[in-house]
Amino acid sequence: MKKYLKITNIDCPVCASKIEDAVRKIAGINNCTLSFLSERMVIDINEDNADLIQKIIKVCHKIEPECQIIER
Repeated sequence: MKKYLKITNIDCPVCASKIEDAVRKIAGINNCTLSFLSERMVIDINEDNADLIQKIIKVCHKIEPECQIIER
């Protein structure tokens, strides 16, 4: 199942790449693609789970404390 998230306030493409790699390591996430320019994250997950979104937010804030994530 694919989920689409809007992610804003990322400083640079390198930070976006770090976030992408960190999110891929979360259990339950099959894949993650983050586009710095379009501010869009696409995650492939096994099942819809609110805890996964909270884990993604936590990981993103460790790398980019000012980023905002909005579930679409």
